[in-house]
Formats: sequence, structure tokens, C-alpha cells
Amino acid sequence: MLALVGFIAGQQASQWSSKESGERREAVLSSLVKYLGPEARSFIHYEEKDWAKEDYSGGCPVNVMAPGLLTYYHPSLRKPCGR
Repeated sequence: MLALVGFIAGQQASQWSSKESGERREAVLSSLVKYLGPEARSFIHYEEKDWAKEDYSGGCPVNVMAPGLLTYYHPSLRKPCGR
């Protein structure tokens, strides 16, 4: 069994999070077809998860920031949290 996993990060993640799941799915499949060929539409299962809405992790399960994230989220990173 093979699996292909991908992540949408940064500003694009914020933009795509507000779209309908069908629109996201079609955009992902279109990109896969563009880069991998028409066979990419012949898949067994498609699953997606918005890690920013995950109660316990609060974000993606990786700890590497993509280029531009510090600049994009700078205002939020400077706000005090807690008491």
C-alpha cells in the first residue's frame, strides 16, 4: 500500500481553510494531475484534515516553519498569552 501526504502551510493554509472541502479537493487533484499525470485521478481514498482546528495540537504535526510564516504571523506571535 502506498500513500501520498501533503500539507498546505502559511498564508495559503489560511486562505484554503475558509473554502469548501470539495473546492479544496478539486484543487489538490488538479495539482496532482498537473505534476504526476492523469493517473493521479485514479485514487482509492482522499482524506483531509485542518490541523489548525485540531483541539489538542492547535496546528500541523510538524515543527518546521515554511518561508514567510514569521512575517505573516508576526502580529499574533507578539501578543501576550495567558494571564
